[in-house]
Amino acid sequence: MEVFTVVLIILLIAAGSWLLGNGADWLTDGASGLAHQWGIQPLIVGLTVVAFGTSLPELAASLMGGPVIAAGNALGSNMINIGLVLGITALIRPIPCARKFIKFEVTLMVIIGPLVWLLAIIGGGLSWFDGLILTTCLVAFTWNSFIRGKRHEFPEMEAELTEVPDSAKLGTKRLVLLTICGLIGVTVGAKYLVEGATLGARLLGVSERVIALTVIAAGTSLPELATCVAAALKNQGAMALGNLIGSNIFNLLAILGITSLVFPIPMGRESILIDFPAVVLLQALCIPLLSWRKKVGRSEGLILLMLYGLYCIVIFNIGRH
Repeated sequence: MEVFTVVLIILLIAAGSWLLGNGADWLTDGASGLAHQWGIQPLIVGLTVVAFGTSLPELAASLMGGPVIAAGNALGSNMINIGLVLGITALIRPIPCARKFIKFEVTLMVIIGPLVWLLAIIGGGLSWFDGLILTTCLVAFTWNSFIRGKRHEFPEMEAELTEVPDSAKLGTKRLVLLTICGLIGVTVGAKYLVEGATLGARLLGVSERVIALTVIAAGTSLPELATCVAAALKNQGAMALGNLIGSNIFNLLAILGITSLVFPIPMGRESILIDFPAVVLLQALCIPLLSWRKKVGRSEGLILLMLYGLYCIVIFNIGRH
């Protein structure tokens, strides 16, 4: 039985990896092409369309997995997006950051974290009313982002808009189809990887909370990782940064918001005292890191990777049976 399980894990991980790699390329090409054709900055496309698309695995896993998985998945994904994905992407290619983007979008992400934490403390978790508040904020944020993107409020990022991507030569319908296929690829690929990694983690005796915070969160964050790496290699760093910041905002507002509309999400003592503070602190660290040189360079990426590694050591030591 164990041999069969190991073979199944390998097959799931292999299939998921192939879908993720190809899906990320399709998604990046389609989204960057549409951004150029529509005259919207890639930063905003990454912040909204791509961010929501790559957050679909988190939403699906949260709705199917139940309250414990939902809480751990959303919080763990935010830790991975900043600590792991942004760190790896910055090591591949430094990412420039606009001052207005730091002042609004990054600051908004930093503010939302304590807000959700406070709601969880007051109610011992998130209720349907909390979910209504969060999803309302999500709609307002998305609408505002598109308006700002059409106004081109980030001149520091205009270089990527004037550089015509190869995919922009395709027709609009083909670009939309390419983007949709990319979203499907990264979503299904992440699902297979989550299933394979979860089976492996349970064989090692890791608790459900820690599996949600690390294995499932990592699996559902693989679309962000694959998309950001592909974007960085294609000189679309602004889209990568927008994707990560947007995904973190979507995870807190959409994943926790929509899921808590479906069923209440209780928060345990460890989530309140360890997971939320870790997310809040790491997200808050983004402001000085991004403001320092107006970019996420390799040194900043290394710092983020080290902090995420430290967090993983702590929760695995606490969460072992």
